[in-house]
Amino acid sequence: MAQRSALRRTAYSSLSCLARVGTLDSTGLTGTVSDSSGHGLPGVNVTAVQDATGLRRTAVSSAEGAYYFPKLPLGSYTVTLDHHDFQSLRFDNVVQKLGTTRILNVTMKVGGPTEQVQVLATPQSLDQTNNTLNTGIARIQAEELP
Repeated sequence: MAQRSALRRTAYSSLSCLARVGTLDSTGLTGTVSDSSGHGLPGVNVTAVQDATGLRRTAVSSAEGAYYFPKLPLGSYTVTLDHHDFQSLRFDNVVQKLGTTRILNVTMKVGGPTEQVQVLATPQSLDQTNNTLNTGIARIQAEELP
């Protein structure tokens, strides 16, 4: 009987060690995405890219704003968060360490997609001391006046 008990303890200990070995080469990343008022933000696209290998994992935040990446390989990651009504966020050098689950809670600001306008012409200067309209007229234009 004592021998069976010792055998069970040894078997349990061995299985427990094997279970832990599986978690030593990976780690988790979790968090909550909120708006500026502190409410959970659903539908946020969260992307984690491992810097060394380019491995890409994606998740979408839940109705409460929660996201989770289980079993990420160890290393440094770039994490981006995108939502069509909010300004995108990017976190560089998010280091995932041995046997831990990192928590990255974020707050997103209202902003939506950005629009870029390129101006190609130089605007005319405005004379703020005179209220008359002053445009340059070429000599030929003056001669053609009725």
